[in-house]
Amino acid sequence: MPRVRPSLAVAAQLLCALLLSPTASALNMNDEASKGFGRSYGFVYGQRLSLEYIDRVFPELHQQVQLAGLNFSAKFPRLEERLEKAMASIGKPAALRSKLDPMLAKQIEGITRQQATDFLELVNDRAAGKIPSPELEFILAAQYEETPAREFVNGFRQSYSATGHPKAKGLRLDMQMPKSWKGEEGYRPNIVRKWTSANGTGMETILLLVKTIGGERVTKADVAESLRNGEVKAMIPEGGTFIAAKAVTVEGQPAFVVEYDSAQDRAGIDLAMRAEMYGIFYGDYFISLQCMAGATKGDARKAASGYTGVKPLCQQVANSIVLPSRY
Repeated sequence: MPRVRPSLAVAAQLLCALLLSPTASALNMNDEASKGFGRSYGFVYGQRLSLEYIDRVFPELHQQVQLAGLNFSAKFPRLEERLEKAMASIGKPAALRSKLDPMLAKQIEGITRQQATDFLELVNDRAAGKIPSPELEFILAAQYEETPAREFVNGFRQSYSATGHPKAKGLRLDMQMPKSWKGEEGYRPNIVRKWTSANGTGMETILLLVKTIGGERVTKADVAESLRNGEVKAMIPEGGTFIAAKAVTVEGQPAFVVEYDSAQDRAGIDLAMRAEMYGIFYGDYFISLQCMAGATKGDARKAASGYTGVKPLCQQVANSIVLPSRY
C-alpha cells in the first residue's frame, strides 16, 4: 500500500465531522448518521481538492490525475452531489465548504511529487472499492439511497451465516446483504439477525427469523391453500393492513411473500411501516425474511417511498439464501 501524506487521506473528513452540528432528518440524519455522512463528504471533497491541487502543481501528472478522477467517478457517479443531498439537513454544503477550503489548503500545500503519485494510486484503489470503514458504508448509503438493490447487484455485499447460531436451532443457512447495511444480534426470541440501512442509522430494516414447526412437511400445495383461505393474512402484525400476497419458491423450497402496512410504537415514537415478508418452509423450519421501511407516523409517504427501494432488494437477499444441508 502506498504511503500517503495523512492530510490527504483523512484531514478533510475529520474537519468535516468537527464542523458539523447534527440536526434532523434526511436519510434519518441522527447524530451518528450526521457524523458518518459528514466524514464521508469530507473524504470525497478533500479527494477532489487534492486532485485539483496535484493537477496544478504537477502538470506532468495531468493524464494520471484525469484517469484517477474518471475511474472514481465511474464507480461512484455523482457521489459528491449525492452526499451533499444527504447533508442538506445538517447545513448548507456551500457554507461548510467555505470553512473547509482554507483548512484543506494548508493541509495539502507542499506535498512532494512522490506523495502526489502515491495519492493517485490510492484514488485508483478507492475506485476499486478499497475504502475504509465506515466511510465506505456511508458512501454506499448515499450512492444507492434510491436504489439499494443496485448496491447488491454491483457487488458491494457482505456474507452472513446463521450456522451454529443458537436461535437458528440447528438450521444451516448462508445469505448475503448489501455492504452498507449494519448487522446486529436480534434481541427478541427467534430473531437471528437484524440489519439496518445506512450503516445502522437508516429507517430501513431486514430481519431474519427462524422457528421450528411440527407436523407434516409443508408443500407448495399447502402454501397455495393458505393463500386461498386467508391463513397467510394472519401472519401480519396485529393492526397491520394486508396489501398483497403470492406463492414463490426460495432455494427450491415452498414459500410465500406477503406485503402489508403497520403502525408501531418505538420508545414512544409512532412509526408508519411498510413491509414485505418472505415465509420459507424447509423441513421442520419456518424461515422468515422481513424487509421494512419506516417513517414517523405523519410521513407515511416516506415509508412507502423507502419501501419502493427496499422491495427489489428484499428479493435479491431472499434469492441469495443457501441451505447447505440440501446438497
